Amino acid sequence: MKVTTFLIIPVALSISQSAFSTEACMQDVHWYGHTKTCYENVNSSSSKEFIKGCLGGEFFQMTDETAKSSHELIEQCPPADLGKCKGANPIFDTYYYVNVSAEHLESSCKASGGQWVKPKT
Repeated sequence: MKVTTFLIIPVALSISQSAFSTEACMQDVHWYGHTKTCYENVNSSSSKEFIKGCLGGEFFQMTDETAKSSHELIEQCPPADLGKCKGANPIFDTYYYVNVSAEHLESSCKASGGQWVKPKT
């Protein structure tokens, strides 16, 4: 009985992870102000890389020890408060909620080859 239970649990976990076509990573950063961003995976072939990048904090790397950040893997990003940068990165789209330099988000997105999507009001 224990062997059966042990074998069922990993199968259920792998099914639940692959059942979603997208994953998202919510990032909360405190460094000279507050920034809240979500990265939504748009490339299903890079799912393992995306999860590793989120949970390993690779989407936002700081060498300054005063920076505090947290990363949480979620099913999908909620609608963006400030806007969304679509297509600037081949792996994920970026949703912005709080940003200390919000006035530069749209131009930065476009300079990276992305399309800026304004939030719905």
